[in-house]
Amino acid sequence: FFFHFVRTMAYCNAFLAEAGFSVMFGDSQEDLKFASEEAAFLKALATCFTDFSAKIQKTVKKQESSRLQSYPTGSFHDAVWTFINSIKKSAMHMGEFATSLDDVIMILTSTAKSRTTERQKLYGESTVILSTIKSSKQELDRKEKDYVSKCKAVDDVKLSIAKAQASGKTKGISKLESKEDKAMNALAVATECYEYQLKLTNERIFESFNEGLPEQLQKFEAFKLSGLNHYSMVAKQLCELFKKIPKNFKKLADEVQKSCDNMSEEESLQSFVAKASSEVSCVLPSPYSFSVYSASAGDFPVYEPKPQEPFQFKENVAAVAVASATRSIPVKKKGSKVRKSKRKSWKKNKSGGTLSGVPVEEEFEQEPVRRKSASSNTLSVPTSPADDVSDDDGVPIDEDDGVPIDEDDGVPIDEDDGVPIDEDDGVPIDEDDG
Repeated sequence: FFFHFVRTMAYCNAFLAEAGFSVMFGDSQEDLKFASEEAAFLKALATCFTDFSAKIQKTVKKQESSRLQSYPTGSFHDAVWTFINSIKKSAMHMGEFATSLDDVIMILTSTAKSRTTERQKLYGESTVILSTIKSSKQELDRKEKDYVSKCKAVDDVKLSIAKAQASGKTKGISKLESKEDKAMNALAVATECYEYQLKLTNERIFESFNEGLPEQLQKFEAFKLSGLNHYSMVAKQLCELFKKIPKNFKKLADEVQKSCDNMSEEESLQSFVAKASSEVSCVLPSPYSFSVYSASAGDFPVYEPKPQEPFQFKENVAAVAVASATRSIPVKKKGSKVRKSKRKSWKKNKSGGTLSGVPVEEEFEQEPVRRKSASSNTLSVPTSPADDVSDDDGVPIDEDDGVPIDEDDGVPIDEDDGVPIDEDDGVPIDEDDG
């Protein structure tokens, strides 16, 4: 109570005057204008944050179909999208902040309306008191002027009577005396009215400055304090809303930092391999082999191709599954159905060369090919020990390719020479002299 009394006395000491109330009227009006402009500012601010939030979320939405989504894998993808989602969440926080500002604006607007009504009431009550004082003073001024006027009339008539008496002229004195009586009566009335009005004015001034105006000043002080309290509450509310922004941003920043710390280049690479390899048939190649021409002519030269050694890949390459099927027609070994069917020969071209069109002598310069009789023409290529075609490389040479071997001439294989198919003479084809 004492503190409130001190504040009230301070307000009264500073503003207990007609000019002081002019300050009160102006300050209370500025109070309401401040509320209006603060609400307008927060409204514009909320609009900015709302637009910002919408633009950011729209920009992030576009990235869902971009390479920022499709290219990264594993923890790399997690790191990228944790950041992007954090940006989206930050925009959403800005949108929430804008919505919260709208709530504050609503409070400001609602309170401003009630305070406007309160201020109008205070202004009206104070204006009545001040108007009463003013009108009372004006009436006192009029009574005073009338009193002064009547006093001057009496004074003038008395001076005229005294002057007439001093000159010894009796004529006109009675007329002046009659005038004096009237002036005196008028002065008596004016004096009484002036005195009454003086008393009345003083009473009104006393009452106004003793009770009415201090009470109004107290109300204006309460109005000021309630405004300050209201704006302080709004400021604290804005502060709490604003404090959430860095907290939320800090939380999002921690999430981004964590995803960056958890990002592993090796894991991301392996994740890419796991994702992309499902669309690829990963099979190591096998060496191509010589595709033997299936001739129809009985005297076509026979040629035994060299078997191709399998690829010896490095360890990291060999870890990949080797192809289960070869990419070429398998090579026939000695003693196979090719040899049993009259040693089907490769038909020479008209120049007497090989299939490539190069003479046999030029194709095998180091050791000329031994010619056989027309009934058993055979081509042989000398081989070094390392190239011995009989060496087993672990790859079955006589794998069936699904094509019947005896379709070349229509003659059953075991009817050509009467020798059972499975009887091998052990002599290499190019050493058979017939």
